[in-house]
Amino acid sequence: MSSTGERSEPASPEELRADLEELRAEVGETVEALAQRADVPARVRAKRDEVTTRAQEKATEVTARAQEKATEVTALAQSKAAGAIAVVDEKAPFVGRTVRQQPQAVAGIAGALVVLLLLLRRRSRGAAKAAAKAAAAAKAAKAARVTALRRKGV
Repeated sequence: MSSTGERSEPASPEELRADLEELRAEVGETVEALAQRADVPARVRAKRDEVTTRAQEKATEVTARAQEKATEVTALAQSKAAGAIAVVDEKAPFVGRTVRQQPQAVAGIAGALVVLLLLLRRRSRGAAKAAAKAAAAAKAAKAARVTALRRKGV
């Protein structure tokens, strides 16, 4: 078959069959393409699968980066801790020795200090509230006296 669709000479039955098969294949491909475009649920599933795959890849990438950062931070913390231990050993060898020999006692003392600080903080907040209440009461009493004096005409 020529590009214009016209033949210069009559085609043999074999050529006609070949042309017919070629035309059927082209029409079949066109019908498939149209069917895919018309099949919205299948396109939605394909898009969902694509987005899911991308999200999983991104999650894997972020997890790997987080693990790398965690490793870096851990190494830095260990380095800083080693430096702090060295400073304690240099400045206060007795304290460093005690911490290594009796860590439970040191942890208990530290916990007791934290509880003491929390109690002192609560107490100071309570005192501040009491002072604010006393100031408000004094202000109210003064306002009452002024009002009483105004009523008497003084």
